[in-house]
Formats: sequence, C-alpha cells, structure tokens
Amino acid sequence: MPFSRNWFLRHQFWLVPFARSWFGRLFFCLDRPWRLPKGKLLIQMLPDSITWIDGLSKDGRLRFGTNFIACDWYALRLKWALKPFILTAHFLDWLVLDRFPKLGLSFGCATTNNFTVAYDGIVSRSVGYPYESYAQITGGNGTQVSSTAGQVNVALFAPAIHDKYHELARGMCAFYTGTTLAGKVVISGTVNVYADGRTEDLGTPSMHFTKCFPATPNDLVPADYENAFSDATLIADSITYADWSGGKQSPMNSAGMNYLNQTTGGYTSIGYRIDVDFSPSHSTDVAGVSYLLFDAIEAGGGTQPSITVVYENVEIFIGGGGGGGGGGGEIERMNVGGMGSMGIWEREMGSTGIRDHAFFQLKATGLTRWLPPIRRRLLPAWMLTVIKKK
Repeated sequence: MPFSRNWFLRHQFWLVPFARSWFGRLFFCLDRPWRLPKGKLLIQMLPDSITWIDGLSKDGRLRFGTNFIACDWYALRLKWALKPFILTAHFLDWLVLDRFPKLGLSFGCATTNNFTVAYDGIVSRSVGYPYESYAQITGGNGTQVSSTAGQVNVALFAPAIHDKYHELARGMCAFYTGTTLAGKVVISGTVNVYADGRTEDLGTPSMHFTKCFPATPNDLVPADYENAFSDATLIADSITYADWSGGKQSPMNSAGMNYLNQTTGGYTSIGYRIDVDFSPSHSTDVAGVSYLLFDAIEAGGGTQPSITVVYENVEIFIGGGGGGGGGGGEIERMNVGGMGSMGIWEREMGSTGIRDHAFFQLKATGLTRWLPPIRRRLLPAWMLTVIKKK
C-alpha cells in the first residue's frame, strides 16, 4: 500500500538522500525545533519517525536518535505532494503492469488509499446542571472524545457555584516506539510539544506528562477517561504556566525512560494533564476555565507532538576482523533499513582504530532476480565513513 511502513522501508534509497537535501529538509520541516538536530546525519525515514546518528558514547559506541511523531505525518506529506503521480501509477498498474507480474515493473499502487494513522486526542467528562463536585468530575466516567481538532485542549471548566465543575479534559498521544527501540539501550528521552494557548481563570495550571494506557492507541473511547489515566506517575519534567509558550522540550525522568515501549509493534502512550486534575488549587466559586493548549497532529508545519529518544544498539559481535579497523575487534551492528533494501551500519573496533562501514543488500525482486546475490561493502557519498583513533 502506498506510504505504508513497508513502502517507506523499500524506498529508503531515494527518501533519505532527498530528505538530506536543502529542499527535502524544507519539505519535511526537518529544521523545526526538536526534529532533526543540526549537524546530525539522517539515516532512516519512516511514516512517523526519523533516525540519525547522534554521536559516540565515552567508550566509542555509536549512539542513535529517533524523533517519533504522534501520526504518520511524513506519509501525509508525500501523499499531498505525490497525489498526481499516485493516481497515474494506479491507472498504469490497473491497465498493464499488474497484469504481467513477472516483469516486476508494477508501481505497487493497486489502491490509491494511503496508510496513515493518527494517535492523539482528548477524552473528557462533561456534565450539565447541577454539575459535579471535584471528586465526581475527576473520578467519574468519560462522556466524549475528540481527535480531529488542530489543538489539544487540556482543561477544567467551572460555573460560579461553590465546589462545582462541568467539564474536565485530558490529552493523550501515542508513539510507535516498540519496533525501533526493541533491543536497544535507552540513554535519554524528551517529550516535545508546541504550546500555543493558555488561560488561568481558575488558577495557573502546569502541564504534567504521565503514563497512559488507552484501550487502543489510535482509537480513543470515552472509557479511556477513567481507565487510561489510572496511573498518574510523572514521566517527564512538568512545564509551568509561565513557561507555556512556543516549542517546549521536557526531559524524561528514569520512570519515563523505563516506561518507553520497546516491544516490537508496541506504542508508548503519554497522558497530558494539568495540575488541577490532581487536586483543586483555586477558589471554586469562580466561573471560567483553566486550560493549556498545544498543537495537535492536524496542525501541520512541523509542530505536532513528538518524543525524541537517544539510544545505543546492543547487538555486538565479538571477533570481527579486517576492514581497516584492526583484526579481532568488536563489531557493533545497527540495522537501519529493512525489507532487504536499505542496509546495515557496522562499527568495527579493532586494535588500530574504529571504522564505520555501510553494507547493502539488493532486494531480489523484479528484474533483479537474474542478478547474483549481492552483499558487498559500499561507501556512497551520501553515507558517512568515519575513521577515529582510539
């Protein structure tokens, strides 16, 4: 299917060089805050994430960074830009190319539907007169959800009646972290939001980031109000009302890094809650609302909610040799492609130095089936080669 995860993995060889170009960085908004750090080498792009080489640890091991967005935003960007091509390719596949599969010339556009998923929203409890006490509004069952607005509004609403409230909203975003982080050692993480609105009628709220367990990450239901937010453990530094403006990065604490889902296919869901959700801190005789707004996935322009994770690979091979790095050293391997079409980064640590290699294996499909199996070292200009002395 166009722009699915497998589609991205099969097309890394043109996606990555394009994203590294000045036009590609502009097209994918990679220069926006917390996306691709300045000076870092992009090595993989997926529908909802980008990965780069972050640097070296003290013992010389490669560190990687990945920015996860709460939607398949890069797939959406390509859908908007390539829609005329997709329609043309779909017509050609239907007319000729899919009728002769042995030629291997199909564009793979049997359908014009693209694979895009959203993982953010608001779940709330809203009641009418005679309204509810603080204990009732926070402990009751959810009544409604919203996942289509351009902003996530985390809020508490109250009428001018003592200890009465009529709505409390909690935010949630989910990130597809499991497959990328499986088997990795997490070094650090940050929660990223673009704050663009606030009101303090009922007191000055702070934004808190907590664990969250929705029934389905990309399909909120009212019951998530009471079930998904049952664990209020903070996973990152809170952001105060005074600082709630523009792009914000909140470092994860140890609980947050341990909370990251590292199971293949798993999601990491984060709850966004204001402090009045935990305990009343204002006069309940006041009518009004306290809320904090941040851009949702529909906002576009590179301000969607995201998390950034820096990690090391744990796949170490002892006894690798040769290759300019010295014989008998360690080889650290990081698969940054997939579907047999991208490649493998390897760092060889031998007695004379450290050398990074790029391996490439051609995918044996279509017209390539008549070629012999290829597995050779390539050092193309767009891939990094570094030699460092120990």
